[in-house]
Amino acid sequence: SPTAIFAQVFDDVVSGVAPELVSGKFHQTLVAMFADACLHLCKLHGLNRVVCSGGVFQNVFLLENLEDRLEASGLEVYTPQLIPANDGCISLGQAIIGAASIDE
Repeated sequence: SPTAIFAQVFDDVVSGVAPELVSGKFHQTLVAMFADACLHLCKLHGLNRVVCSGGVFQNVFLLENLEDRLEASGLEVYTPQLIPANDGCISLGQAIIGAASIDE
């Protein structure tokens, strides 16, 4: 849970754990959570593709590690190539979903 993650970060910082180790544990935990969520949802809905977009994926560590985990699990991973991975990309995605719902 997010509360447990931040409690662990707090405990590590208070205990004097090196900042780079605190950061590494935090980011690895996020990767594991994102991967677990993607795998669960793909299995639940019979999907084999994941799109990673949004500002969080400007963090190369998160993007590359999540992509590696998902691909190792047999999922296809897509990332923005021609548009920014932040709000501009989200707006485009919203427009596509909106257009698709109009067509229905």
